[in-house]
Amino acid sequence: MRGMIRAVAVLFLLISTSAFAEAKYAEIGRVSGVGSSTTLIALAAKPGVGRLSTYTTVLTRQGSGVSTSASVSKWLDGSLEYQKTISPGVPRSHCGLDPVGMEQVGEGFDEVTYVVGMSIASCSGLGTGSRDEVFLAKLDWKGDLVWIRFIASLEGCEGFLCPSPKIVPTGIVTVGGPGGNVIITGYTNTPVGRPTNVGKEDVFVANATSAGTWAWIKQIGSLKSDRPVGVAVAPDENGKLAVFVAGRTDGSFYYNYPSDVPSFILRYNLVSGVLEKVHQDDLSFPGEIVAFSGRPLESWSQGLSIVWKTGSGHTLELVDTTDPWVTNFSDRQVWQSNLSRAAVGPIKLVDAGTAFYVVYSTVLGGWGVIDRFDTTGHLNWSDSLPVDAGTPASSKVIRDPYNLHVAYLGTRGYYGSIGRIVTP
Repeated sequence: MRGMIRAVAVLFLLISTSAFAEAKYAEIGRVSGVGSSTTLIALAAKPGVGRLSTYTTVLTRQGSGVSTSASVSKWLDGSLEYQKTISPGVPRSHCGLDPVGMEQVGEGFDEVTYVVGMSIASCSGLGTGSRDEVFLAKLDWKGDLVWIRFIASLEGCEGFLCPSPKIVPTGIVTVGGPGGNVIITGYTNTPVGRPTNVGKEDVFVANATSAGTWAWIKQIGSLKSDRPVGVAVAPDENGKLAVFVAGRTDGSFYYNYPSDVPSFILRYNLVSGVLEKVHQDDLSFPGEIVAFSGRPLESWSQGLSIVWKTGSGHTLELVDTTDPWVTNFSDRQVWQSNLSRAAVGPIKLVDAGTAFYVVYSTVLGGWGVIDRFDTTGHLNWSDSLPVDAGTPASSKVIRDPYNLHVAYLGTRGYYGSIGRIVTP
């Protein structure tokens, strides 16, 4: 009798595992024209109605040069809800919008989508040259433009040896819900937040209100090139929310002496924009920060999650930003864990509060891999995505009433595959 029960249990387990393996990745939509006129940029997602139903908002780039445009499309599973092209708001014949990132906040009629990118040939008329502005656009729940704002680079030098003005956004984060602020970061070779630039490429950080006014714009840099990979909001040691910016550098932020650490983390006051902390030599690894995220504010612990590229591979680190007794940043490390495989290309880090998901391409084949770590840093699940999923472009973790699942955006041939991955 026990043998029969055991055999039935094993059979049930095999059937369940097989069924799960077949349902692990399900394509729920396609974006056409990818690889020719359309480039996938970013994905936002949230639960729909019913089990595993998913709303996905996809940001794409169309065209090239001054004909470049940014489009946002929203899907409910496989059905297209809307597709809108963002207009610069002024009729200019030689003006294009080149998007690089997107954040979405709010539900229903309160849903707000922010898109950040570069404008080509001065859409606002404030800048000079080509791709010399950052744009930030706010869209409502229907995808209609509420406002668009620009940060123009300024000429910081004169003569034929001066580089072309350049200002490139690399990160965006929201704070305070639909009525809160949105913070962007990037790098520039000309002044935007100070009278002159410091090095070859400086870090800039800008805080905008929901009404579209700039609360503050700041700029800092070493004497060489500094490029942030992301921006996050997390509590400091006094429990106040602060802005953290992380990235790579060829120089030293200490000015008085050189540094061998090719990464940095900066902390700004959320309200005033005052630079409060500079971390470089006291970081945990002498490696390069390639992905960066703040913990969801409803999580049981607060801090930052970081993916490092070191000589031995890639490492995920959790850092506690709230300990009032620790000043050395490396001493704030809670845990570190290595990714399951050798990674190439952009790495997507998603902190779901109860788990950490890292999505990346592998050295062999280039197909997507998802690693999942629990809150103690244990790698408790990892799997390769099927060929139909394509190479990773963006991903988000969805909390629905039943479980967590991953909304996935990948490039597959000449189309973008919008998929859903149910994790065990």
